[in-house]
Amino acid sequence: MHELNDHENGISVNVGLIEGGSSVNTVSDHASAQMEIRIAETDQGYRVEEKMEKICSRTDVPGTEITLEGEINRPPMEKNKRNRQLLRKIMLVGEEMGIAITDTSTGGGSDASFTSAAGIATIDGMGPVGGNAHSDKEYLEISSLPERTLLLAKVIENLSE
Repeated sequence: MHELNDHENGISVNVGLIEGGSSVNTVSDHASAQMEIRIAETDQGYRVEEKMEKICSRTDVPGTEITLEGEINRPPMEKNKRNRQLLRKIMLVGEEMGIAITDTSTGGGSDASFTSAAGIATIDGMGPVGGNAHSDKEYLEISSLPERTLLLAKVIENLSE
């Protein structure tokens, strides 16, 4: 499954949890693996699913079978026209404030994906500066809170005009 990764094109496949067996000296009657798949574009989901089904259609151990279950439960946050327009406005406000705003993609799965998929201009990640998300080294630069709050206020003001 990890061979399905294509980070350059926004496809991430991670087998994050594998379970099975009852002891180290017993042949297990079952095993399971849980995966997280992230995609940059909706169509990629169909292609990844098709490849996963092909992989799971055969086994290497006679007398065993593989069952593939699950679904994409969160749409990707595509860089559509509305999102790009909103980002340009935020970049202009940031420029006026002396803040360099950059467009990045983390392959995240935030709730912003739902509003974006509904056609609502959406940006994710305008909050405080930080890094190393979802790790024991995750941090937040407290000094960035006032500046980012002001950026948000000025963007809202700009959008209200």
